[in-house]
Amino acid sequence: MGRKPILKYRKKDDSITHRWIEKIIPHFQQHGFKKFSMDEVVKLAGVSKATFYKYFSSREKLLDGIISHKLNEI
Repeated sequence: MGRKPILKYRKKDDSITHRWIEKIIPHFQQHGFKKFSMDEVVKLAGVSKATFYKYFSSREKLLDGIISHKLNEI
């Protein structure tokens, strides 16, 4: 079954997430989202997984952030 998820407080600092997304987007555009591991994401962002998950709760939330970032550019 697995363990039950724990409700965690997510930090909201747009300047930090903006910097991370800027670093991640080129790799994402080249390789796509399905071939994207969280190990690669945190390596590109230059932070630990624990720190990254304080801002994004999942890969899907990261994708939402990337899409929002690109839409804001348009």
